[in-house]
Amino acid sequence: MPVVEPPKTEVKESTEKEYTVKRGDSVWNIAKSNLIEKHKDNKDYMPSDKEIIQEVKTIMKDNDLKFEPDNYHVMIKPNDKLRLIAVSYTHLRAHET
Repeated sequence: MPVVEPPKTEVKESTEKEYTVKRGDSVWNIAKSNLIEKHKDNKDYMPSDKEIIQEVKTIMKDNDLKFEPDNYHVMIKPNDKLRLIAVSYTHLRAHET
């Protein structure tokens, strides 16, 4: 019986941009918009809550952001600068052996 390996993933391209926080922004909405931008090749793409949560964690880590004492909100203010990193991946098909 052939053994099928899981697809291998390699980083294709990594780009960094600076985002200036606007009035009314939240880390959640910034994360969601960033995910949609990363998948702009797929016009039907809509990120799941799980994907958005992961992107929020990435943005928080990359920008040294912390949760407020309520453990829910993240304080950002208009004109704050956030580092957003977009990584494109190439999925390689493994050979059957």
